[in-house]
Amino acid sequence: MDYQGFILSNGQIIRKNATQMVFQGRLSDGKRFHWTVTRPGLVFFMDRDKDWAPPGAFRKNVELRSLRGKPVDALYFQTTSELNRARKACRI
Repeated sequence: MDYQGFILSNGQIIRKNATQMVFQGRLSDGKRFHWTVTRPGLVFFMDRDKDWAPPGAFRKNVELRSLRGKPVDALYFQTTSELNRARKACRI
């Protein structure tokens, strides 16, 4: 089945030690929807030439480039807290 519509709001919660992304919106026929994704892939991207990988991250070579055209790797995380710690570490 195909559905078309718009996501109007989103949120993130941690329930039973699992991250959940919650989306709400309206379909093209006017009906509302509520969609929950449990354990979504938590990821951010880093220039491939950087050696650093934060604790708890799984680093994978992907066929993507940054806006500057440099190759990037994906860093995948199991928990939101690991992802947030890595983001903070990158800002320093």
